[in-house]
Amino acid sequence: MKTSKTGNVTYYVMKDIASIATNIINDYVNDGYIMNIGTMAGSQGDNLKVDLAKDGNTVRIRIFEENVSGPVDNTVILETRIYKGYDFSSGHSASVLWNHDGEELTSRKFYAVSNCRYSSREDTFYVDDEEEAHRVEAVRHQRMMSKSQLRSIKSYHMTSISPDKVIGIIKSRQGYKRTKVSDIGPVYRFDGHYYAELDRLPSKSAERVVKLA
Repeated sequence: MKTSKTGNVTYYVMKDIASIATNIINDYVNDGYIMNIGTMAGSQGDNLKVDLAKDGNTVRIRIFEENVSGPVDNTVILETRIYKGYDFSSGHSASVLWNHDGEELTSRKFYAVSNCRYSSREDTFYVDDEEEAHRVEAVRHQRMMSKSQLRSIKSYHMTSISPDKVIGIIKSRQGYKRTKVSDIGPVYRFDGHYYAELDRLPSKSAERVVKLA
């Protein structure tokens, strides 16, 4: 797990989510629950499914993915359900427990964020804060737009305006205070406006292309 500098947001990888599920399972085992062999056969689209039985009831801990259209299109859900009256089954005759039949005890959602600053090719990062997930995806969308915009701008002629002429304008913008003249690349004119391309971003909130006027 990684925590943002403000300490308000925690980023998880699947291994962290598995660790949380393991802790939940351990809590039930320490309370006297045992694996319910006969109810765990088969799959209902789960990434993980563990059934634990005690005193005539079965608790299911499961991890599964939910894909929906929208700004955040992949969600991992960790939930626990209880099936009252379903005792231990030896497995000689499998007893199917359908996920939707159980009573939900807890449910925790982890939203995939494909463009947080911790992302890598090896790991997808998740947050359990929906607002933060939407914020990160909005930043990703803006960056994609900026790259597209840059390609369009570059199809026009570069101006002869030097970086030292625009440094004051750029530094006056929020997130660009630490910009240096050496950070500024070419200045373009596009559709009646001027834009500067930065070779180095002065902050995490800064964009590659800055509209000057």
